[in-house]
This record gives sequence, C-alpha cells and structure tokens, in this order.
Amino acid sequence: MKPPTARALALALLVSTLGAVMAAAAEDAAKTKTAVGPDAVAADTGPKAYDAVKSLIEANKYPEAEKAARALVAARTKALGAEDPETLDARGLLAVALMCVQKFAESEQEYRDVLAVYERVLGPDNPKTMDIEVRLIGMLEFSETPEEAVRRSRSLVARATRLYGPEDKQTLSLRKMLAFKLAETDAAAAEQEYRALRPLCIKVFGPEDKETQDTRWRLAHALNDQDKLPEAEQEYRELLALGLRLYGQEGEDTIFYQASLIDLLRKQDKHAEAVELLRRQIPAQIKVQG
Repeated sequence: MKPPTARALALALLVSTLGAVMAAAAEDAAKTKTAVGPDAVAADTGPKAYDAVKSLIEANKYPEAEKAARALVAARTKALGAEDPETLDARGLLAVALMCVQKFAESEQEYRDVLAVYERVLGPDNPKTMDIEVRLIGMLEFSETPEEAVRRSRSLVARATRLYGPEDKQTLSLRKMLAFKLAETDAAAAEQEYRALRPLCIKVFGPEDKETQDTRWRLAHALNDQDKLPEAEQEYRELLALGLRLYGQEGEDTIFYQASLIDLLRKQDKHAEAVELLRRQIPAQIKVQG
C-alpha cells in the first residue's frame, strides 16, 4: 500500500468534518435503543473507558489509543455481545485509532464489518449506518478504490436527498464528497457536480461562508484541470476579491486564492500580472507563514 497522499489526507479531513455533522443525527437515533443498565456493564466497558480512548487520540498518543481501543472492543464484546451498539461504537473508535497509526487496511475492515451489521440491523437509511459509510469512503482513498467510493457516495447522496431534502446541509456535504471523489477519475463529472452545488451553497450557507468559498475554489480547480482557463480565472478572481474584503491581504485564505490565480495566470502566459500579484503576496506570506 502506498503512503498517504496529501489528497488522501485532505479527504480524511473532509470526511471527519462531515462525520461530525452526521454523528449528531446518529447520536439522536442511538438514544432510541434499549439502554444497558450500569450493573450489566463492567467498569472497563463504560463511557469513561470510551472517553479515555478519545482523549488519547486527541492528545496524539496514537499507539496507546490503539491498544486501549482494542481492549475496549474485547471487553465490550465479552460483556455485551458482538452486535451490541456499544460494542459497535467501540469498533468505530478502534477504526479511528488504526487510521491514526496508518493501519489503513485494518481500519477499512473495521468500518466494513460495522457497516454490515448496521445495514442488517438498523437499515441503510439510519443515521448511524450512513455515518459509518461516510467514514468507510474516507478510508477507501487510502486503498485506492475510487469506483467503490463514487458508487457509495452516489448512494448516500440519493438517500440523503430523499430523507432530508436536496438543500439540507448534510445532503450538500455528501454531494461535495461525491464531487471530490469524481475529481480523481472524471474531471468533467466533478465540474458538473460542483456547478450544481455552487448556487445551492450560496443559497443555503450564504455567499461568504467557508463552505461556499471552498466549493467555488474546487469548481475553479476542476475547470483548470480541463484547461477551461478563462472561466477558472474568473472564479479565482472573484474568490480573491472576496478574500481581500473579508480577511485582508494577510488572510490565509486570501494568500491561498492569490496563489491559485498566480499559477493560472502563469499557465496563460500572463506573466506581468502574475509578477505584480506575487510582489504583493510575498510580504504578506512571509509575515503570516514565516
């Protein structure tokens, strides 16, 4: 297996953000299950043990987190059974710990196993099922299986659209994930998806929201990949103007948008303007980034 690429890590971050959004719905759904009485659970299988593993991950103590997560899964499996919701939650946490120590194949398998149980017991439309599938898609980036990732992403988008509506934030986030995956193998399809998302994001999140800005930048990037340079340039220019207005010349997003525009201008042999923008950017970049 190849080491993780910057793109793979970027998708992992995207999935982590989306997972946090969907996890809230999943947590609400989980409250409807039959609660396990505290006397039925050993001390090392309860919420404190689960939180301890999370704390180790947050503290970047990944080997310790993996060891603790494995112990928690074993304890909950013995006390509660392999398909108890608490055991499955622990396995999901183990998958996170495994990803952190770059055991990507094992992490992927944990997600696949948990997803199979959720699909059978809770059904494909349950928020917990959808959350785990989102996380599995993130792991597929590391195993380089874009076809499966696209297929699963399309299925999630269809379910979310039916369950929550086409303008729900979860639906839009899933469509963004789909476009991200499409960009790996089909720039034209990714462009089409980002074009559809652009007005929806403006309407739902607002024209200045980070989600909207990111969608517009990714649309410009897809256009750039297909040598649709004038349209990509326009998107970059508008994003740069927005960045200057919202964050100033020294804003990190402003610097990023300006760098994107400079690269595109060079690609079109517009060297004079590229040099002028670079002269403005260098002092700001040195001040902000060192």
